[in-house]
Amino acid sequence: IEADGAVLTGGTPLSDAVVFAQWGAARRLVERGAAMTLWQGAALGEVEMLVGLLERTAYAQADLDNACWHACRAGRLACVEVLAARGADLDWLGYEGLTTRDAGLESGDAALVAWLGSPP
Repeated sequence: IEADGAVLTGGTPLSDAVVFAQWGAARRLVERGAAMTLWQGAALGEVEMLVGLLERTAYAQADLDNACWHACRAGRLACVEVLAARGADLDWLGYEGLTTRDAGLESGDAALVAWLGSPP
């Protein structure tokens, strides 16, 4: 469950599940004991885990931006709010040619789309 070799990140199977937006598979891996990184937890809406990691560890700007991009893509408003409050850049150009904001707007989550339309 923790074997390296993910297609795009070289990480674990959870990395592939999140990168390819396979939310059911990602949840199943977590249920079976897969360890989550900051960005994976953000994408899965794990607010308490996210807050705990942020309180215990000083993350680089790139890590905050990456986590926020994944949270936006997955439509996880609560995680986006936490990361934005910590300085994540909503206009960071992430993956698929999308900024964090664009990824959130494309998520289709009405609450996130509304929040992104207002200043954080």
